Amino acid sequence: MGLLRRRQAGPRRRPELARRLVTHPRRTQAHRHRTSALERRQAPRGSILGANGEVLVGLKDVYRVGIDKGRISADQAQISATALATLMGTDATAYAKTVAASGPVQFVPAITLRIDDPRIAGKTAAVQAIPGGAAMPGQAMLAPTATFARALLGTVGPATAELVSKSGGRIVAGDTSGLSGLQLRYDLPLSGQPGVVVLAKGTDSGGAASSRTLFTKAPSPVSR
Repeated sequence: MGLLRRRQAGPRRRPELARRLVTHPRRTQAHRHRTSALERRQAPRGSILGANGEVLVGLKDVYRVGIDKGRISADQAQISATALATLMGTDATAYAKTVAASGPVQFVPAITLRIDDPRIAGKTAAVQAIPGGAAMPGQAMLAPTATFARALLGTVGPATAELVSKSGGRIVAGDTSGLSGLQLRYDLPLSGQPGVVVLAKGTDSGGAASSRTLFTKAPSPVSR
């Protein structure tokens, strides 16, 4: 209470000075277009092992094909989503809805393909020709072949609207999740805990886009 009284008894700023501090032209100009953005980072997906410890589903080289919304406008993202889904032979309407529901700077995967899959092998240039389209090389948890014990092990892909709505907030639009089989049944321990990155985005004095990281929490596997 003593500290509170001392603060109350201290000198008060003149109203004119307070207004000048709030509306300083250089500060206003520097921060006029400053916004914050939250990016979600999923953890590496866990492996599925056989009874003798054999890896039934493990890391394989893949392309994650999708739309990078941070590079294009919201209207263009819808056009590009339809074009990309058509190129990949997936449901264009469903993917466009997923893109619309995702964050404004988020990469929204449409499909993950093995690098030798004929739908992407030799076609990365066609994907990149679509505004915002990207074929990002990486690794994913896959069975030895596309058909190996598929019904039992299940599949992984962009989370459906139904999975998102039933997850209680654990899964969000744009996430990758188990869609069937063991991948769906044990999605929680396999998917781990996501991380987050908070960015401050804006423009510099020359009008160029700028950003800086304010906070990072790395993704991690769920403790077993």
